[in-house]
Amino acid sequence: MITSGNAAGRCGASVSEALRLLRPLRLDDETAFRAAYRAMAAEGLTFGPGFEPGTPWSAYLSTLEDQRAGVNLPAAGFQGLSWSPK
Repeated sequence: MITSGNAAGRCGASVSEALRLLRPLRLDDETAFRAAYRAMAAEGLTFGPGFEPGTPWSAYLSTLEDQRAGVNLPAAGFQGLSWSPK
């Protein structure tokens, strides 16, 4: 989590500005991502929501792109939310 007391605050960026600077994952991020996933899992922490170690990297990237675009979203991810058009 980015707070005003860490890197975002020290760089003079607001939290929302810092979050906008994050880029989508790319094919060449796989090794670093998987290493971070393992390190976080060893500490009992979640990293890469929805990622499973056996998932092909390209499939995970496709899922993330779908989420950004708002397509092919899992219905289970929205349980408890209700919406009715007016």
